[in-house]
Amino acid sequence: MVRGILRNLPQDAPHDLARARLRQLLDWAAEHRGWVVEDDYDSEYRYSVRPEATLQSLDSRGCVIHVGTFSKTLSPQMRLGYMVLQLALAGTFADAKRVTDRHAATGAQRALARLLEDGSYDRHVRRIRRLQQARQRALIEALDQHLGKEVEVQGASSGLHMVVWFPTLPATAERALVDAARQQGVRVYPIGPLYHPSKARPASQRSAGLVMGYALLELDAIEEGIRRLADALRQIRR
Repeated sequence: MVRGILRNLPQDAPHDLARARLRQLLDWAAEHRGWVVEDDYDSEYRYSVRPEATLQSLDSRGCVIHVGTFSKTLSPQMRLGYMVLQLALAGTFADAKRVTDRHAATGAQRALARLLEDGSYDRHVRRIRRLQQARQRALIEALDQHLGKEVEVQGASSGLHMVVWFPTLPATAERALVDAARQQGVRVYPIGPLYHPSKARPASQRSAGLVMGYALLELDAIEEGIRRLADALRQIRR
C-alpha cells in the first residue's frame, strides 16, 4: 500500500506534496481499520537531505507501528530492535515475541538502556554519522577520480550504500564486471538480482549497475578499491 500511495513521486518532489501523500496513506489506514508498519532501519544516516518526520509523528489516530533497529548504529550482533505502538497492542506483541524467539539478552538490553539514558547513544550516533559521511564522500571522490563519466551515482543522500550505474556498459556485463573486480581483490554486488525475475528492468536502468556499501571501509581502502574496479572495467572492455 505504501508503494501505491507514493508511486510516481519524483525524488525532488516538494516536501508538502510528499507529506500530502503520507496523509493519504494514514487516511486509508484509518478508514479500513488497518495498520501501517513503518520500517525505520537507517534514518540516522542522512547527509545531504534534511531529516524527515516519521510517519508515526503525523498519525493522530494510532494507525502506525514504528519499527527500528540498533544494528546499523551499534552492532548487528546485539540483535536488538524496537517497536513503538499503541499501548493496547503492547501485550499482543509481547506474547508474539515470547513464542517466536528465545528473547534478547537482558545484559545487552540493560547496557543499551544506560546508553540511552545518559546521552551516550546520541553522542555515538552523531560521531558515527560523521564517520560514515566521510566514507561516503571518499567513495564519491574516488569514483570521480578513477571512473569519471563512466559512472552515475544514485542514492548518495543517505544510508550506508549507493548504486553506481555504468551507462555505457550493458546490464548483461554486470557479472563479468563483478568477477573481474573480485580477481582484483574487490567485492561488489550486481544490481540485477534485486529485480523481480519475471519483470523486465525499466528502460532507464538497463545498463550495468553495482551496489556499493562503505560502512566498514577505511578511507584509503576505498580509494584503492575503486582504482582496482577501474582496472577491472578496462579489463572486460578489451
